[in-house]
Amino acid sequence: MGKLVDDLNKNNANTKARFHMPGHSGITLSDVYSSAPYDVTELGFNDNLNCPNGTLKELEENISKVSKTYASLLFTSGTTTSIFVGLGALRKYSKKIAIDQFSHKSVFEGARLWDYDVTIIPREYDKEGMAKPLTSLDNFIANHPDIKIISLTSPDYLGICINSEEIKKIRDKDVLVFVDSAHGAHFKFSEALPQALTEVADIVCESWHKTLPVYTGGSVLQICNDKLGNIINVCTMLRAKLHTTSPSYVTLSSFDESLSLMKDVDYDNIAENVEALKKNNPKFSYLESDDPTKLTINVSEDIFVANGIIPETSFGRWTNFIITPFNMDKLPLLEHVLKKAKPIKKIHSVSIPKAPRKLPKKLKPETEIVFINIEDSLGYISATDVGSYPPGVPVLFEGQKITKSHNQVTPPHFIT
Repeated sequence: MGKLVDDLNKNNANTKARFHMPGHSGITLSDVYSSAPYDVTELGFNDNLNCPNGTLKELEENISKVSKTYASLLFTSGTTTSIFVGLGALRKYSKKIAIDQFSHKSVFEGARLWDYDVTIIPREYDKEGMAKPLTSLDNFIANHPDIKIISLTSPDYLGICINSEEIKKIRDKDVLVFVDSAHGAHFKFSEALPQALTEVADIVCESWHKTLPVYTGGSVLQICNDKLGNIINVCTMLRAKLHTTSPSYVTLSSFDESLSLMKDVDYDNIAENVEALKKNNPKFSYLESDDPTKLTINVSEDIFVANGIIPETSFGRWTNFIITPFNMDKLPLLEHVLKKAKPIKKIHSVSIPKAPRKLPKKLKPETEIVFINIEDSLGYISATDVGSYPPGVPVLFEGQKITKSHNQVTPPHFIT
């Protein structure tokens, strides 16, 4: 148990009645409110996330020690906000930035927010619409010597990582490296997992809620370079501007608790069990992943859902499962259902439109907006980034004219 959780427990034990926010008053009104005692507002003893100088500052310092970073800033409003803050802090070093095409929409939105001049790093896609690994940036950097900031995504949604040596080469050319590592927060806890990019990049954003025992919305901005002047102060100031002034103490408490829970995890055992499952079920295909906790199988999700096994997502002929230290004991249930299932062999072809070389200019606030079905949108200008979710990667960008190549993309759903 960490200090924040301990302080909250002491407060709950000493409190006879709450006459402060939030409105449930800390009472477990139903099962939904089981965490209500930990859902508090700022009360002095529990610090203030937008200007931490007590318990929360200590929690951030503890996370920084575990992460081996220069500083760690906590967020309860998701990695979208930490991405906005990280990109905002780097803006003073250069207006020009290169962004990996296979990036979450929040990265492109963050670049618009801070008025970056964006060059998109193109990706190749296979016939099922999945991004091929980004293996080398040498030619891109050689052709764009004026770019001094690069934004990358590693690992991606399915656990594919960019080699850390590639990032080292980028930094050797005096280019700052920003990494959306939303799906890689757990890497630091085991040598059985890929190298955490906090060891080689300048700023890394991690979604602790995706793979660690942290409530939804829990994100960490990792400042990894101690030579970036007062960037900690800049990030802290930007967080105070962009983050909600009502952070979730339930989420903050789970950060505190997760540090204890992750001390004795065994990812070697997870990797061995996942490999054993694959070996025992050779009739299925499995997508290759650098992260052994990402299990993606050519099988329909329907049979699993019908048996109470809920996967992360399903797309085309693939279904993806995230294996953690806290659900690994349920892996036999997954395998039991898998043995009754049949592989999907039909390949669903998806053609991903070529990304523009430059990010289009954002629309003016006074631009008239209409909502229409994607099938009826030919010839319109897109008012926002659009793509399948997950993984939230745009195939159509704000300010881009909609063509047949856009509305012929057929992932299951579109978002704006």
